[in-house]
Amino acid sequence: MRRPLTVLVAALAALSLTAAPAAVAAESPAATGPAASAKTIKVRYGTFKAKTYKGKGTKVVKLPKGATRGLVTISAPGEGTLKVQALKKNRKTHGRPLVGKIDGPYKGTTVFGLRSTSYKPTYLKIESTSKKKWTVKVLPLHKAKALKKTQKGSGDAVYRVTLKKSKKWKLAYRSAVKDNLIVTTYGLTRNQVLVNKITKKYTGKVRVEDFSGFLVVRSSGSWTLKR
Repeated sequence: MRRPLTVLVAALAALSLTAAPAAVAAESPAATGPAASAKTIKVRYGTFKAKTYKGKGTKVVKLPKGATRGLVTISAPGEGTLKVQALKKNRKTHGRPLVGKIDGPYKGTTVFGLRSTSYKPTYLKIESTSKKKWTVKVLPLHKAKALKKTQKGSGDAVYRVTLKKSKKWKLAYRSAVKDNLIVTTYGLTRNQVLVNKITKKYTGKVRVEDFSGFLVVRSSGSWTLKR
């Protein structure tokens, strides 16, 4: 007499198990398709309270709580060299500097944490030989500006952008010195190095595969990007 009830309970349990994944998928940000709005970036990468640091010479500062990835906006006036590096908890370096050892003055925006999720940066080390004070601001990724159809800039910069299908972008670059020009896109599933040259000038088209995330420019000159 108990067999029909047992069968009914088993059927209901199986139904609940098969229905659960559909509910989870509907709530997942990735299931809604790619987008690079500030709101989506915030959901995807999280957020933290922005913090500003000011100082002179060499100083190690602790990153804000929860800042495993973020933007770093730097203003370092005056003559002298500048280098900015993310450090691990043991204060050892990981990867290449956010700003290499360059001659000042410097003003730009760079990013940390997009290349690797295998470590959590804890500190920033700012090394400056200028006699003037520097200002460093650490912000969450969703504070990045949206990339315009025609974007003009100079030096280092970070933008959020979505490209729904592959396309060629035009890039023009000029610098007073022969130095690194590196343009990279960081998406949810892949990264693309669009340009990586040591040059004083560059003009050309670069093919960009579809992605949703960030465009990062590392340069010492002025540039114009048309998409």
